[in-house]
Amino acid sequence: MKKIFLSIISCLVVVFSLGTNVFAESEVDNHWIMKNDLPSPLAGSAVAEANGKIYVFGGISGSLTDIKRTVYEYDPINDSWIQKNDMPVTAAASTASTVDGKIYVFGGYTGNIYTMTGGSVLNSAYIYDPQTDTWEKKQNMPVTKAWASAVSYEDDIYIVGGIIDSKATTVASVEVYNTKTDSWATRASMPSALHAVGLAVYNDKIYAVGGGNGITSYKNVREYDPKSNLWADKANLINAKDGSGTVSFNGVIYSIGGGTTSGDSLGSVEVYNPITDTWKEAPNLNVARSAFGTVVVNGKIYVVGGAIFNPFKPTKTVEEFTSTSVPTNPTDPEPSGDRAILTIIMTTGLEKEFDLSMEEVKAFINWYDAKENGIGPAQYGIDKHNNNKGPFSKRVDYVIFKNILSFEVDEYTTE
Repeated sequence: MKKIFLSIISCLVVVFSLGTNVFAESEVDNHWIMKNDLPSPLAGSAVAEANGKIYVFGGISGSLTDIKRTVYEYDPINDSWIQKNDMPVTAAASTASTVDGKIYVFGGYTGNIYTMTGGSVLNSAYIYDPQTDTWEKKQNMPVTKAWASAVSYEDDIYIVGGIIDSKATTVASVEVYNTKTDSWATRASMPSALHAVGLAVYNDKIYAVGGGNGITSYKNVREYDPKSNLWADKANLINAKDGSGTVSFNGVIYSIGGGTTSGDSLGSVEVYNPITDTWKEAPNLNVARSAFGTVVVNGKIYVVGGAIFNPFKPTKTVEEFTSTSVPTNPTDPEPSGDRAILTIIMTTGLEKEFDLSMEEVKAFINWYDAKENGIGPAQYGIDKHNNNKGPFSKRVDYVIFKNILSFEVDEYTTE
C-alpha cells in the first residue's frame, strides 16, 4: 500500500536582510526547548499564525481514521492552549496562510491521510477571523487538493503542488488566490510534481524546499519569481525530505524535520542562505517528526504536533527555537557585537542609516517579520538618538513598510 506522509506548510513569515546577510556560527548555536503540549495529539493539521497567536486546524488524532475539525489557539506568551470554534468541515491535510490578520484554510482530505483511502479530496476555501472566532466561505479552489502547501506574498496566497484524488495523484500545479478579489488564477507549475513541499518567501522570491511523490522524498530546492512567473533550481538540501517545516527567519530559511523515502521521521534541521545558495546543519529537534506545522511568532520558531513514523503515531508535542544573533559577514571574527548600523534601502533608492542597540535592531526585524505576514502597523518608528539635532527632546524617524526595498545589519562591539 502506498503511504503518504506529508506536512502542512503554512503561514510563512519572511525577513528581508541583504548585503551582510550570510552565515555566522552563532546563528545555529541555540537549541530547541519543549513547550506545553497540544490538548490532543494531531498530525496533518493546517497551522498558521495571526496576531501573535498560533492556530491549529483539523488533522488526525489517536488513529488514522480519527479526523478532526477542532481549532486550537496557542498563546506563546502564556504558553497555553484554548479551543475555538470548529472548522466548517472535518478534514486533515489542509493548508493555511495568513493575510491581514485573517487565516485562509484550503482543501484537505476527509479520510486516512496516511494511505489516502476512505475519504474525499476537498477544494474548499474558508477564511477564519481570530478576532471574532468566526468562519466565512470563500471561492472554491479550481481543483481539489490535499497535502498542498501555501504561502502568502503581497495580497496573494500561492497553493503549490499537492494530491488531487484518492489515488494519490501528485501534481506540480500552482494556483493563486487573491484575497482582495476572492478569485483564482493559475501560475507556472513547478518543474516536477510534488506534495508536502516546504515554502518560504525571501526577497520577493518563493522557495520550494524538498517534497515527495508518495514513493520518494527529494532534495530539490527551487526558487520562484512571482514577477516573472519563472522557476529556477537552487542548491539541494543536505537530506531528502518531504513534510518538513519551512520558514524564513532572520534572513535565512530553516528546513525542519520531515519524512524520508524509507518512512522514517527526521529530527534534523538545515539552514539555507539565499545569498550564497548554501546549506548547513543547525540544532536538531528534540522529537523527530513529519506532517506538522511551523510558524514564526515574536522572533521565535515553533513546531506544533505532527507524526512520528514507524509506526505512524500523531504527537502533541510543541517545540520552540530562538536564534539570538542576526546573521553577519563571515569575515567578521565574532558576531558578538552589542550594537549595529541598520541601513534601510527605500524603494526610491534613498538609504536611511541608524546606529542602534542590538535590541532595537531585533525589535525592528520582529516588526518587519510580523508586517510581512499582514500583522501590525504599516509604519515603524526608529529613535534617532545621537542624530537628534535641534532643540528637541526626541526625534523619531517613521519608515513605511511598503516603501522598504531591503535592509542591512552591520554589527559591532563598543569599547
